[in-house]
Amino acid sequence: MKKINFIILYIIGIVILSGLSIYSYIYHINYAPSVYDLLENKDKYNGFKTEYVGTIINKTNDYFYLKSENTEIKVLYSNVREPKFGQIRVYGIFEKEGYIRALDVQYHDYNFLKYILSLAGFVWFIIIFFREWKITKRGFENA
Repeated sequence: MKKINFIILYIIGIVILSGLSIYSYIYHINYAPSVYDLLENKDKYNGFKTEYVGTIINKTNDYFYLKSENTEIKVLYSNVREPKFGQIRVYGIFEKEGYIRALDVQYHDYNFLKYILSLAGFVWFIIIFFREWKITKRGFENA
C-alpha cells in the first residue's frame, strides 16, 4: 500500500513539474536581455529601456564603462562618482551605437559589507562550535 502511494505522489510531482515547465516556456519566453545580448543585437534593442547593476571600470567626466555580467558597456552619464565599497545601478536607454544613455544612476554604497559581516558570523559560529565539540576518529564528541 505504501509503495502505491509513493508511485502516485511521484506521478503527481512529475505532472506538476511538467505543467510548470510548459507554462514557463509559453508565457515567460520574453526575458530581459543581458548586456551581451544588447551588444550582439544592436539594431534589435535600439531604444530599449534597460537597467543594469555593476562596477565602474573607467570613468571620465562624460561617460564611464560599466562591468556587468562579465561584459563591459559604455554608459553616457556626466559627473558619476565611484560607489563606496559597492556597486552602481544604471537606468537608461540603449542606443544602437553600442552604449547606454543613462537617465538615472543609483549608488549602492557599502553593498559588499554584507559579505564581510557574513564571514565574521561564520567565523564566530566555528569558534562556538569547536568549543562545544571536538573531532575524533569516530566523529564528533562533546568537549
